[in-house]
Amino acid sequence: MRRLLLFLILAGLASCSSGTVMDPAYGINYFDDQFECTTGPVEQEKDEKYHLRRLAYINHLKTLPEPPPRSRILLAGESTAALFSEDLLKEFLPEYNTMNRAIPGETTVVFLANLDQLVIRHRPKVIVLAIGGNDILGGRCLSTILRNTEIILDTIHRKLPGTKVLLVSIPPVVSWKVSSIAGHLNMGFQQLTNRKSFAQFVDLWPLLADEKRPVLDEKYQLYLEDKDKMDQVHFNKEGYRRFAEALRPFL
Repeated sequence: MRRLLLFLILAGLASCSSGTVMDPAYGINYFDDQFECTTGPVEQEKDEKYHLRRLAYINHLKTLPEPPPRSRILLAGESTAALFSEDLLKEFLPEYNTMNRAIPGETTVVFLANLDQLVIRHRPKVIVLAIGGNDILGGRCLSTILRNTEIILDTIHRKLPGTKVLLVSIPPVVSWKVSSIAGHLNMGFQQLTNRKSFAQFVDLWPLLADEKRPVLDEKYQLYLEDKDKMDQVHFNKEGYRRFAEALRPFL
């Protein structure tokens, strides 16, 4: 029953940040002549239904067993991390003590406001942080995303000075609108971590991208339950196997 409830909540939250190949390319085209990025709240952050689903997910997290003190690895941020389920973590990273407190749909703004509750109080040794993708989906200015991410990193370091942060790239996805701008943000992420001795950049692109096009490789694409539709912004179980491979050298 608990697994079913978790699935329903995850599906509702992920729907805020996913589309299918039956739709036009999901997301916002940053290269459109009429596009203007936003420095303020994105639409999702103003959506009451999203916040109610998010609260339900947080309430579910509270029912999970409290991890051992100084649990080695904590996954945090958005759906790229949230969908790395307990079962997948045990299968692909069995040698590590891990816990997952990421929330699908999370933006840099919402995550920063809840940083103490979701991350700091657990006092992990390593934080795997996936953030920024939903900001892109909402059309937030890249400079604002990077500024918010730097504040997140610096806040973690100030409160947990012995903790290492692994900042995960925005992965290649099916939607060309997301993939076309992700590289620009990832470049900023890498430059940001280069300035922080406690942070490292984990790049998923070399492992997940199509060799000929800047999109998610076909073998990692995630099909929805009816098999006729494809999630445009998430990857499948084999993608998480590669995600684990990308993380292992840093753990």
